[in-house]
Amino acid sequence: MSEAMHSVMDAELIEGTLTFGAREAERRVTGMLKGLKPEGCVLTSAEAITDVKYAWLEVVLPTGETIRPLAEFGGRDDNGMALSFRYLFPKDRVRLNAFGAHYRKQSA
Repeated sequence: MSEAMHSVMDAELIEGTLTFGAREAERRVTGMLKGLKPEGCVLTSAEAITDVKYAWLEVVLPTGETIRPLAEFGGRDDNGMALSFRYLFPKDRVRLNAFGAHYRKQSA
């Protein structure tokens, strides 16, 4: 993916919802995602998440497709919390690549 496309993808904020915990005690946290890439993204959320390491992240891409990677929580700073994708279903990887193609068409 080109550097120019990365910067365009970085500029768009996309809503994402984290789901974690056992079914009886399931929690959901919704926030805005910055810098969505195949490796991960940054979640901006008012709620600090410190008691879990992994969560499923549900994202509806601007292409209309939904992806649901398994995200690992990283460090938190003023920009938000870093999320690294630990597992991405093959169909979701295709959808995320289509999201990148969406930006290639716009910047062409």
